[in-house]
Amino acid sequence: MIGECVDQVNADLANDSMLAGSQVARFLILHKELDPDDDELTRTRKVRRGFIAESMACLSRRCMRARPSSSSRRA
Repeated sequence: MIGECVDQVNADLANDSMLAGSQVARFLILHKELDPDDDELTRTRKVRRGFIAESMACLSRRCMRARPSSSSRRA
C-alpha cells in the first residue's frame, strides 16, 4: 500500500519538469511513532532531524546500503 503511494508520487514528480530528477528511491517505516517526550519531535510536532539522524543512524546506514530495487525499497 505504501509502495503504491510512493510509486504515484514518483510518477507525479517525473511529470513535473522542475522536479523530474527527484525520486523516492528508498523508504523506511520506523519501529515506533516519533514522540516529543523522547526529544524526537518539538512540542509543535516538527521532526528534530539531527536527533533522529544520530539516534537512528544504524537504521539509516542499513537503508542506504540496500540495493535500490522495488523489493528492498518496500522493506
